[in-house]
Amino acid sequence: MKNGVNSFIGKIILADFLEYRLDKFINFVQAVEGLPLYKKLTREGVIIRKPLLDAKILREEKASVSVPSEVGVIAKVKKGAGFSIHYTNEEFSIEYFIVDEEKLRRIINDVKLTEEEKKNIRGLLHKLRRINTRNLITHEILKGIVEYQRD
Repeated sequence: MKNGVNSFIGKIILADFLEYRLDKFINFVQAVEGLPLYKKLTREGVIIRKPLLDAKILREEKASVSVPSEVGVIAKVKKGAGFSIHYTNEEFSIEYFIVDEEKLRRIINDVKLTEEEKKNIRGLLHKLRRINTRNLITHEILKGIVEYQRD
């Protein structure tokens, strides 16, 4: 029964996270990337941060772009040789990868770590998965809209 309850709670947390206002989401991502643990794991090559496949960042003069988090603009579609999605903030277009599972396991299983430190690592990985999920869902939706409205 406990697994069913945990799964349900996890779905509620994810649903709430998916509904974050854009500025709240940007702040969340920046806070996660500001954590000493995140910085340590990226320095050690355990976690890497990469742009989503085919994602671009909108590069326009600041004066011509409203603050995206206030107006609710995640991305703009631009036409070139084809159509491309240009995100208004880098935080919307990133994905995190664990590139060294073995090293991560060694870190987590280190006998010197307290249970609290192990819990912090698991919490960080959970936050990164939530960011990935939101960004991937948004990216796939935008790609679907672009494809559907291509004509």
